[in-house]
Amino acid sequence: MRSNVVVFSESTLPKCPPLKRTSQIWCFNTMENGNFTTWPTEVWERSFDWMMSYRRDAHVARPYGKILKLDKSNDRNYSDVYRQKTKFGVWMSSHCPTPSRREEYITQLQKYIQVDTFGKCGQNTCGVQNPSMNDCSKNFARDYKLSTTGAKARYGSKIDIKKAS
Repeated sequence: MRSNVVVFSESTLPKCPPLKRTSQIWCFNTMENGNFTTWPTEVWERSFDWMMSYRRDAHVARPYGKILKLDKSNDRNYSDVYRQKTKFGVWMSSHCPTPSRREEYITQLQKYIQVDTFGKCGQNTCGVQNPSMNDCSKNFARDYKLSTTGAKARYGSKIDIKKAS
C-alpha cells in the first residue's frame, strides 16, 4: 500500500493487519454507535492513528447529513407538495431491538398516527439495507409526510430528524 492515508472499515477489516509503512496514517472508519461497532481484535490494537465517524469528536468527522443554503429562486408551493404525499409516517431501522427501545416509541406512536415501518424492526422491506444504494429514500421523501429516525443507543451525538419536504 503506497497511500499516505489508509482507511479501514469495520465491515471489511482483515483478521491481521498488513505491513504498515512508517509514513502512513491508518484510519478506522465506522458510522455505527460504539455499542454496535465490531471493534478490531487485539491483533489490531494500537494500529490506528485516526478514527473516522459521525461523531464530532472523531479525527475525521463524517456527519450523516448536511445543511444546504436554499436557492432564492425556489418558488415551490409547499402546501401542494404536502397534499401530493399519499402516506403519513415512515420509520426505517437497521437494528432491532435497541438499548434506547426506540421500537417501543414507534409502537406507541402507531396508536395515534399511521407509521409504516421498514428494516429489521419493520413489517415492510425495501431494497438493500443501505438506503443510499437504492430508491427507498427517494420513495419515502416522495410519498410520506413525516419520516423519523432514532438513535440505537441511549446516548450519543445522533439527532432525530423529522421532515416533510
